[in-house]
Amino acid sequence: MIKNISNLGDAAVYCDFGEEVSKEINSNVIKYFENIRDRNLKGITNLAPSYNKLIVSYDLSLTNYSKVKKLIEKLEIKEKKRKRL
Repeated sequence: MIKNISNLGDAAVYCDFGEEVSKEINSNVIKYFENIRDRNLKGITNLAPSYNKLIVSYDLSLTNYSKVKKLIEKLEIKEKKRKRL
């Protein structure tokens, strides 16, 4: 799961899932991305996933770093059923 959450500029949070790039880590990044996106959390303006990182941008007039960090830390990650082609 997330190894570290840190500030990225004045209106974004950087979620670090580790240095390694693997299917398992990328799967965790995508799970967090989808769960945050689907919940329409107040103040979240953009999500940018990569292989092993997730950047969560937010609106400073609605929330702040501490609130966003706590939301992410307390997030219950639900598995999504994937459609098979």
